[in-house]
Amino acid sequence: MLSKGWEVGLHSDFISHNNLERLEQEKKELEAVAGTKIFGNRVHYTLKNSPIFGNLKKLGFKYDSSVKHQREKISEKDFGYFLKEGIIVFPITIMDALIFTYNVKTEVDVLKIIKYTINTCERMPRRDKIITLIWHDCSLKMKFGRKYPEVLGYLVSRKNLHVKRGIDLANMIENGEI
Repeated sequence: MLSKGWEVGLHSDFISHNNLERLEQEKKELEAVAGTKIFGNRVHYTLKNSPIFGNLKKLGFKYDSSVKHQREKISEKDFGYFLKEGIIVFPITIMDALIFTYNVKTEVDVLKIIKYTINTCERMPRRDKIITLIWHDCSLKMKFGRKYPEVLGYLVSRKNLHVKRGIDLANMIENGEI
């Protein structure tokens, strides 16, 4: 997968967010299996405040995507990025499990919320027009989740929209490109 341009990130255990040693063990084990350095993290649930960011920095991570300001809706705070204790944080704009629970009633609504989110981002008067989309592979064959091929098709059809890996965005931010 790495040779095809994919990035491997840590999906850390929910009890690791406040335990440096446990987080370090998870990172080392994943790096050994993946055969590559790990720079991105996502805790297994959504965060608002946590000691994880300082721990991530100590362990050489560059970014995290565990923060969601409002689980029930797409919030303007959940676009772009911010810095927290030396870590670039990409808040979760859209996560399948959350939109399926709070925002959609039919499968048609799935693509509608994606389009709404992209249109909202485009209208925002900010330089960091970043949307973080999390779609679990286990939902690909579930009701609502099976719309993912349509979501991807829509995303790649947009001329002014670029799909990026987390590490590439983090590097662009560090280099002052965003």
